[in-house]
Amino acid sequence: MKISTRDLIASLPSYMVDLMSSQVLGERASAGKLAESLCDINVLRQSVGNLKPEDRAVLTDLYELGGQVQWSVLASIYEHEIDALKISLTRLGRLGLVFQGGLSGRDVVIMLPSLFSIVKDIVSINNLPDKDLVWQKGSKADIHTHILMINAIRARRFRCRSGVEPYKRGWDLLEEIFGLVVDAPRIYWELVSLRCIEEKNGMVVVNPGRAMNLALDGDIPYRVWRFIESCKDFFGLETKVFALIREGVISRKWLSRALFLYFKQHYSGISDGDVRVSLLISLWVDLGVLEEDTKRQWIRFQKDIYIALQTGKIDVCLEEYQEEVIIQPTMEILVPMNFDPVDHLNIGEIADLEKADTVSIYRITRVSILRGLKSGWTLENILQFLDRISKHKVANNVTKTIEGWAYSLKEAHIIKGTFLVIQNGKDRVPSELEEILPNIYMIPDKYEDDIITSLDKKGIMVNTPDTSPSVDEGIDWGKSLPLRPAAQPRKEHIYPDGIYPYGMVIPLPYGAERIEIFQQAIAGGSSLIIFYPKKGYGEIQMKRISPVYVYRQGGNFFVEAFCEETGEGEVFDISKIKAMFRDEYYSS
Repeated sequence: MKISTRDLIASLPSYMVDLMSSQVLGERASAGKLAESLCDINVLRQSVGNLKPEDRAVLTDLYELGGQVQWSVLASIYEHEIDALKISLTRLGRLGLVFQGGLSGRDVVIMLPSLFSIVKDIVSINNLPDKDLVWQKGSKADIHTHILMINAIRARRFRCRSGVEPYKRGWDLLEEIFGLVVDAPRIYWELVSLRCIEEKNGMVVVNPGRAMNLALDGDIPYRVWRFIESCKDFFGLETKVFALIREGVISRKWLSRALFLYFKQHYSGISDGDVRVSLLISLWVDLGVLEEDTKRQWIRFQKDIYIALQTGKIDVCLEEYQEEVIIQPTMEILVPMNFDPVDHLNIGEIADLEKADTVSIYRITRVSILRGLKSGWTLENILQFLDRISKHKVANNVTKTIEGWAYSLKEAHIIKGTFLVIQNGKDRVPSELEEILPNIYMIPDKYEDDIITSLDKKGIMVNTPDTSPSVDEGIDWGKSLPLRPAAQPRKEHIYPDGIYPYGMVIPLPYGAERIEIFQQAIAGGSSLIIFYPKKGYGEIQMKRISPVYVYRQGGNFFVEAFCEETGEGEVFDISKIKAMFRDEYYSS
């Protein structure tokens, strides 16, 4: 709940109303009349229009920060421009556009609430792009490499530690397949996060249901997921980006500034906010979440991504994947980058990935055909599938070889993980197994995996109770869509020390500088307006004094001065003076 302009002016101490109205209106006025003037949009537009560019920039920062911000946050934002910031804030304060809470100089800085609509217009005008923008058609993140990784794992036995961490040999194999161009570790761990690959008995295995859902869902959910994942360390960042851009166009400069302010306001420990913002925006552009114009000055959401973020609905382009594969007489399958992910995933069930590249190389082998038959394929399905995806007619030798391998395969069944049942394949049964009935063998405890491995190598298809295709509930893409701005908590704005126009009231510095202020006033013959407690403590009163003499007594400094209100000389304990108002500000 933002404080209103009238409530803000009502928070001014009574002695400040005369000073401020004289400064802003040119005459002494009541708090009501001062508030009325500061609510006049036309007057405010004229004041803002006459500001220096650097002062308007400070106002836009305060607007983006919510209109109220702790001084420590502003100090971190303007880390190397503190003096220039104070000068701008002082000019704004003398116009009644910016205030400070309290007199410490380290409290909240407040933008005049009536300015919100005006500053919003300034931001909007600065985000009006040219009519003839040309948008880049850059590359977009896709799931092609993820499908390749799934197929690579299917074709090999990867042992892993707890947490699905492959051993060094596993990483070496992936590097051999994918080379150094593809970020194989990132793709691998993304598949782990999406649970498309899992650990089972110390081996990395593919979850068929989730892998198929990944292929079916397509690129857009993945890009949205990557966008939200990149924001997960910064609560609400994805909602902030969405609120800034929505269906419109935003300048890259303002987007960078707004996100930089967001980091400074909510994550004070981050010292490289500008670098993080630049990297994140570049990542989102590379992902195809954001689009930029050819001059890299303007940014918008990619249309499908915006629809997904706004409505939660994913539009899939059915014409996106058009190319066909080439099946060579050598049993190699050449698969282009732009290939249907579902068909590509299916290729990995019946062929072994040898090299991942722009055109990836698979090879049909006896083992791969066995793997396909075990996962539910039939010979007829395999041949029909290859014929459908092939650019050219499948060579006769390829078809005949696959048929030969399929017909030569023997079948065995493991019953309840204890017995092996095999027909017409007794010669391939390990000799250490005991035949307890014709064609039925006893499997020793904890020996089942070794038996399956042995029979696999001898070309026997083993059916176990858990070899039936798994049914999965689908991929959990994480944060639910559509994005909704977080509800803002109601805040009660209480400033026990009152509100003051920024820069008009100056907290006294500590140490020798505090004494020098009075010594300079004495030397220059100038007067000062100080804020001093009545009777030493309690309610603050304003006094206009002309310092005469500074002395020290009992470890404290005192100033003897002529008080214009009483017309008498008075002594003031300098340590108790809360703040001061320079007379030159008052009289100018």
